[in-house]
This record gives sequence, C-alpha cells and structure tokens, in this order.
Amino acid sequence: MAKLLVPAATPIDADRRIDLERLAAHCHALLADGADAIALFGTTGEATSFSAPERMATLEGLIAAGIPADRIMPGTGCPAVTEAIALSRHAFEQGCETVMTLPPYYYKAVSEDGVFDAMAWLVEELKPLGPRIILYHIPPVAQVGFPVPLVRRLADAFPGIIVGVKDSSGDFANTEALLAACPDLDIYPGSETFLLPGLRKGGAGCITATGNLNARAIRAVIDETDPGRADDRHAEIVGYRKTVEARPLIAAIKAVLADRYGAPSWRAVRPPLRALPDDQIKPLLEDLERLSS
Repeated sequence: MAKLLVPAATPIDADRRIDLERLAAHCHALLADGADAIALFGTTGEATSFSAPERMATLEGLIAAGIPADRIMPGTGCPAVTEAIALSRHAFEQGCETVMTLPPYYYKAVSEDGVFDAMAWLVEELKPLGPRIILYHIPPVAQVGFPVPLVRRLADAFPGIIVGVKDSSGDFANTEALLAACPDLDIYPGSETFLLPGLRKGGAGCITATGNLNARAIRAVIDETDPGRADDRHAEIVGYRKTVEARPLIAAIKAVLADRYGAPSWRAVRPPLRALPDDQIKPLLEDLERLSS
C-alpha cells in the first residue's frame, strides 16, 4: 500500500523556540487528512536549524501529545555520525519504527566509500535496536548524496535495515534508476510532482513538503483506482505544488499555514531563513484559492 509521509513544518514562538502545542495540533491534523506518518525534522521542518536536544525533546513532546510513535519518522541526519547515532537511537527507544537520515554533509566531494563507512558505523551502533533506515538523497541542498550504486551496496550490506530512499534529487530519471536497481526498497519521490509516475513504476508513495497544505488531495491520488481520474487528480496536485514552490518553499508553506490556522506566528522561521515578505502572501493565497475554485 503506497504511503503519504509529510515532513511537518515546525512552528516557533516569539523567542524562536519550538511551539510544541501548535506542532502537535498540526501533526494531528495531517494524520486526520490522510498522512500515513509524520516525517519529523526533515528539510521542511528546518531540522538543521535545531539542536539534537531540541529535536529529542520535541519528539518526546509529540508522543506525549498523542501522536503515535510508530507514525513518526524522525530525520536524524547530521554532519557528525555520532550525533546521527544519538538521534536515531533516541527515536528507536521512543518507539519509532523508522528514521530517515542524510549522509554526513559538511565535507563535499567525499568518496562513496567514505559515505558507506559513515552509514556502516551508524548501522552497527543501532543494530541492537532493530533499526529501519530510509536514506535521504537531496543533493541540491546537501550536495552529498546517495548515488544509485551506493544505495544498492548499502541495501545488500544491511538487508532489512536499509529499507528505502527519499529521492529529492528533483530528477525523475534518478528515481527510475532507483526503482530499477532496488525493487526490494521503498522508493519515495520527494515531491508529489513525481507521485503518479512513481507509483506506476513501483514507487512507495511520496514524502512531500506540500503535504503540509494539500494532504487530502495527495492522498486522493494515491487512493484513486481509475487511471484517467488519477491523471486528472495528479495534474491538480502538481499545479498546487508548482504554485507554492514558485516562492521560497518553507516560508511559503508557513505563510499558508498561518492563514489557515489564523495564527500569524506560524510565519516565523529560524535564521538564516526568512519569513515570506508581506507583499507576497496575498498573491500566494489568491493563486491557491483560484486553483481550488
């Protein structure tokens, strides 16, 4: 069964601290709208702007607020492997079933052997916890990624532990190559733009930022059984995605959530990101309103 995972945006308060109450309410809403799981602290959640203790405390707070641990997939990628190990261990100890992790991304132009060594270290430290790990491939941002041959090598070395890939390369040819080389893994395009083409080639669903805003419509594409209707629904969600991502994506998502929840504080981001400028908010909301009319 294909899945929709949503990398939840992270609300912050006037002191730039995580607003756990608003985050929990948002996560409950996403699950109610058809998300199978929350991808906590992904790129959309500004993960790298928060410390490991903040991320751990937030995970514990969401579980305490009634978000089931088995429906949270924390992002645990860090430049330091030891920190990725600590975040991943904490997630599994809280009852999460899967984590999603970046390769160590500070040093650029590293070898595939070096990335393999880092992931092998992570896996060996986590083995007693029965880990399931999704590899997060986002070279436009991290610049260090998981090329298809390396994914295959890791899956062969750690079967049942390396269980999938989120492909945020933005290149569907790369997704196709992953699907062909790794039919035993769950391959998730990182945007609903490639959801339906991915599903038709054996993809596992998608993990998408705009699921924060459009989860019900994305869920409808996954659940649609009529091919023609699926094409129509897919065109609609692609149009929605392109409208949002024509602006700075994270800031735009938060601006829409601020309007939806009637909470201006949702617009806030942590530096170095900046909130969507005031003069861009109304045009964005009007564009999205036209799409829904």
